[in-house]
Amino acid sequence: MPNCYFIKYLDKKLLADIARNYLDLLQTSLVLYEASGECVQSFFSSKWCQLLNSASIESFANPRDDGPSICDTGPCHSSCWARAAKPSIHLGEPVEASCQGGLQLYAVPIKAKGTIRGAICFGYGAPPREPELIEAIAAQHHVDPTHLHALSAVYTPRSPEIIEAAKANLRASAMLMGEILERRMVEEELRASKEKYRAVFRTNPILTLIASLDDGHCLEVNEALLQMTGFSREELIGNRIQDLGIWTDPSASDALHQQLKTQGHFEMKEIQIRSKFSEHKTLLFSAETRELHGRPCIIAAGQDITERNERERLLRESEERYALVLNGTNDGIWDWNLRTMQVYFSPRWKEIIGYRDAEIRNDLEEWKSRIHPEEFDNVMATHERFFRAEDPVFEVEYRLRHKDGSYRWILGRGACLRDQSGKPYRMAGSHTDMTRRKQIEAELSKAKEDAERASKAKSEFLANMSHEIRTPLSGMLGMTELAMMNELTPEVREHLQMARDSGKSLLAIINDVLDLSKIEAGRSNLEQKKFSLRELADSTIKSLAVSAKAKGLRIFHAVDTEAPDSLLGDPGRLRQILTNLIGNALKFTERGTVTVSMTADAVDAPAGKITLRTVVKDTGIGIPESMLEDIFKSFNQGVTSAHATYGGTGLGLTISKELVEMMGGRIWAESRMGHGSAFHFTVELALADEELDTAEESVPSAPTRSTGHLRILLAEDNRINSLFAAYLLEKLGHSVRAVASGVQALTALREDRFDLVLMDVRMPEMDGAEATRRIRAGEAGDPKIPIVALTAYALQGDRERFLAVGMDDYVSKPLDTAELERVIERVSRWE
Repeated sequence: MPNCYFIKYLDKKLLADIARNYLDLLQTSLVLYEASGECVQSFFSSKWCQLLNSASIESFANPRDDGPSICDTGPCHSSCWARAAKPSIHLGEPVEASCQGGLQLYAVPIKAKGTIRGAICFGYGAPPREPELIEAIAAQHHVDPTHLHALSAVYTPRSPEIIEAAKANLRASAMLMGEILERRMVEEELRASKEKYRAVFRTNPILTLIASLDDGHCLEVNEALLQMTGFSREELIGNRIQDLGIWTDPSASDALHQQLKTQGHFEMKEIQIRSKFSEHKTLLFSAETRELHGRPCIIAAGQDITERNERERLLRESEERYALVLNGTNDGIWDWNLRTMQVYFSPRWKEIIGYRDAEIRNDLEEWKSRIHPEEFDNVMATHERFFRAEDPVFEVEYRLRHKDGSYRWILGRGACLRDQSGKPYRMAGSHTDMTRRKQIEAELSKAKEDAERASKAKSEFLANMSHEIRTPLSGMLGMTELAMMNELTPEVREHLQMARDSGKSLLAIINDVLDLSKIEAGRSNLEQKKFSLRELADSTIKSLAVSAKAKGLRIFHAVDTEAPDSLLGDPGRLRQILTNLIGNALKFTERGTVTVSMTADAVDAPAGKITLRTVVKDTGIGIPESMLEDIFKSFNQGVTSAHATYGGTGLGLTISKELVEMMGGRIWAESRMGHGSAFHFTVELALADEELDTAEESVPSAPTRSTGHLRILLAEDNRINSLFAAYLLEKLGHSVRAVASGVQALTALREDRFDLVLMDVRMPEMDGAEATRRIRAGEAGDPKIPIVALTAYALQGDRERFLAVGMDDYVSKPLDTAELERVIERVSRWE
């Protein structure tokens, strides 16, 4: 029976032993099905077989001394059994079915190597006692009805407990059969694999041998090696290759054997040998050492390159014979006798410019007349420099007129022969059509320009989107802040707090997207500032300690005492990396600790620099090993369910990876699901020059005026943002006049005196940049009045652009009260 796993891998004795465990107990039968649903074996209890001893069943007994006998009746094709077995096979779960006359069937799938191979089932329940039903069943199955009457009379129903025990036993038996079947299938596959390996080894055209590493005795060879050397298998197996006189240089054999002992391999070594018939051969061999059956061995493979080497020798001679032509040829070929001024143009040379061989003369003037006027002087000058040996090679690109009147770009290359005085007397070379390449270069140049325009458009889009999103967001957060300054019920305060937190979350997402866009566009630059490593670590941990405490987590950090404290680098970006990693650790950890450790290493770093190594470990949910690389990709959180549970955009690790690589380091993760994670990253930082930094950071001279009460002109077109900013400024003790455009700002400066201007960049009628230029030009008010940009733009270069038009500083929306106060104090204290 084809593909019959049970007959192939499970003998009848084993099946009978399994059946004997419960058949006589139930006075029932056991049937085995293939995955196709075809019955392959059935067993009946001895009492059933004795009562059903009819001509339609060829039964035989298999008695055992230590237990009841059973009857193996071969395949059974009853539709009742098939109805029970097939659902089990297809669904993979135990099923029950009812048959005519009250017989109950129970079937259990048999699984091996992850696939359902068949099902085993048995029947139970009282046989029918109605005479008419017995007669009908007997006729259907071609059984003597007297036997069924006898069976019905003597059968004693089994209790539910016994039937349930039999079901459990059947499930265990199915599992056991699956395990045995799987083991024997694996054994069969292993045997087949070994046979396949032996066949591949024997028939492999690559020369292959296996030898002992200790004494060099040959253990196995393939037919290709036997045919090449002329030796028989008996002559090689068990002997040392060196002792058979195969090596033409025994010392080379000893050297390779020693290399294998010390290094464990050699690759692509040319070996000179002598066959049994004294033929000299050159072999190219590679070998490595492996332990086979507990014994160190050499596995070597190679090929006979004798003929190849001969071909290469002949080719070299040919190359030397035609070196002049081959050095200058590519497509068309030209040959110029400088003594006679005769030239030769190959048919392909002429074909490139649209002519057949006979249509154009082999004439120097013919060639010169076709050179594009714009390139003629350069082509002639290039020839002259080459003739004078000023240029070591001859190569020139120029346009040559085609038969159709168009021009083809040509790459001319060549070499020359010189006499004893160094004067060239013959020159030959190639003539390559470069037209298509030039077209591709032009297309690439256009594509580059298009990409740059697209990048610019993307930046402008992001800037506009930043402005359009931040402007209403600024108003929302501002109004929320103002509302929270009033006396509120706890419930209302909680609602406002949630609204403010939601707004800040949206702002964080916007910042992440913009930050990633800047990095990908190469517009994010690193600063070089002196900073204290320990102060940066302490302040970062403190800023996150509140979040840790709110979740009941402990957070620890330690900086190696050997690590230098004063460093040069970008502390803001380093803080951003730490915040992202520690923030993630806190987000995905429900209980336990988060630890941060920092060490410094100067061994692998350039002079004057150190490699800062940082590890952030947590006791959180962990990350699947298969996702450890993907988590650094954009919008990836490692586990699909993590976003639903913890939220976030999945950009933090992507941004951290980009920043780490910008700082000359790398980042990676180690984790197991349910056992926490450890994120490692390294960055290169310079050691700080104490004296230089002290000078650079020296305190400027005393201020010319203190902050105090200021009269501030606020130019903001958004009414909500204007109300919020004015309220904040008044809370800080300043008086405010608000206008809604650049034109109104100029009018206000002409009418009144102010100490400071807060200028929105994007306004109707006249934007903030144009208004600032006019103020600095003396068209309105004091040209030296401090002007601070107040805008929702947030891309790289915005601050520089605003400063370039004359603004003194930059504050982005949504407004932060502390930052606004610091900027006002900074610009208003100095002239």
